[in-house]
Amino acid sequence: MKSHEHFLQMLLGLPEWEPGLAQRIGIKELSELLCCTPRNVKLILRKWEKEGLLKWQPGVGRGHHSTLTILCDVGQFLSDSFQQLLAEGSIREAVELLQHKSLPVNVKLRLQEVWNAQFGFVAEEGEARRQDVLRIPRERAFSTVDPAFVAVSAESHFIQQICHTLIIFDPATQSFRPQLAHAWESNREMTSWTFYLRKGVRFHHGRVLTGKDVAYTVQRLIDLDSPYRWQVEDIASIEHPDDYTIIFHLREPNGFFLHLAASIALSVLPYDVPFSEQAIVGTGPFRMMEFTEDRLVLGAFDDYYRERAILDRVEIWRVTAAEQTGMRYQLPEMPASSSATRECGDSLNIEFQEIGCHYMNFNFRKPGIQHDFAFRQAIKHLLDPVQMIAELKKEHYSPAGSFLPERSRQMTFAPSTLEEAAAATLSADWHSAGAEKHDESRVFVRASRSARRYVHDGRSAAT
Repeated sequence: MKSHEHFLQMLLGLPEWEPGLAQRIGIKELSELLCCTPRNVKLILRKWEKEGLLKWQPGVGRGHHSTLTILCDVGQFLSDSFQQLLAEGSIREAVELLQHKSLPVNVKLRLQEVWNAQFGFVAEEGEARRQDVLRIPRERAFSTVDPAFVAVSAESHFIQQICHTLIIFDPATQSFRPQLAHAWESNREMTSWTFYLRKGVRFHHGRVLTGKDVAYTVQRLIDLDSPYRWQVEDIASIEHPDDYTIIFHLREPNGFFLHLAASIALSVLPYDVPFSEQAIVGTGPFRMMEFTEDRLVLGAFDDYYRERAILDRVEIWRVTAAEQTGMRYQLPEMPASSSATRECGDSLNIEFQEIGCHYMNFNFRKPGIQHDFAFRQAIKHLLDPVQMIAELKKEHYSPAGSFLPERSRQMTFAPSTLEEAAAATLSADWHSAGAEKHDESRVFVRASRSARRYVHDGRSAAT
């Protein structure tokens, strides 16, 4: 471990951080703090004394205690350490430092300012040129970004920045637009669909796109038994007579095949690179630079076949609700008449609603009380979305009764109580699940109260 990191580790374990204050501490305690041998502690202390970080006075003789005096500016040291952790992408360690219980108030405010300044549009001076970076905090954990398995809207958007499909559907015009294919056609029976690929399209690893990559992408869905496998099962064979022509022969007519060709599951991947979620190779405007459970970093791809991205880098950091800054990001202006905009003082406020929801589902393939409607009603009363949104202060959330937002907006949601949940449990057929009705209902009510408290403590999202 580096000397700098060792010193930070020691600081976080000391009871006092005030510079110039001599505090009593022995080699044994320092050895436990630094997780190393007493001999190494003495070597480290001598190094820190030479660097001017502290003064160490060993106790000699009976009744004489060893003392340690901090000499450096602790606030500056912690601020430098915090920024170094952020620069290295050690988000979790940086957050742990920011939230450390022993952090002095003035230092915490200082670090909080640094943290808040990380997000939004940031211009960073690099060695060669300025880097325009968009950094976005994200509360939810990352799910898969494999096109064969992706099922979340945000992750789907990430994939669209890394990979492209043959064509793309434009919801505004309700029509298809060229992407990797510049043209397409079908026979009269719609059993054969031909796509003509753009020339000179390069993957992030440098090779030019060919029809072989498209065929590989389709076969991959089948080989992996992807949830989207049904989209390609009607393909009897794939023909690519040359590098830039790909022909799909179908088992039966399909007038909706263009919709399948535009599916995100058919984001084209290179056949010659083993797939890795931490290093996805595509043809999109951004290439994947880093993907961990704490951070996703996308960098502009200079050889993109269309106009280069304006942003040089996009970073999505995973943070908890307590670490959210509440910032809004500067977006391109839209006409005031747009339904997605509204006036807010002298500025134009642009709002977009993410299509998606949190929900609970039950596995009906297994036996159990979940088959009983009354039990599911009890769960519905317990997880009251109106109360959860209010108490968790999730003002940007709304109750959902459908996967379609427009249907949910037309519904009314009456608040429910624990008593209603308990009453429903008495109607449930507990014997069908092999349980005693009375005992199990009491257990469920107690669990309900615990779950409701858990939700209200802010450790769960609104449904």
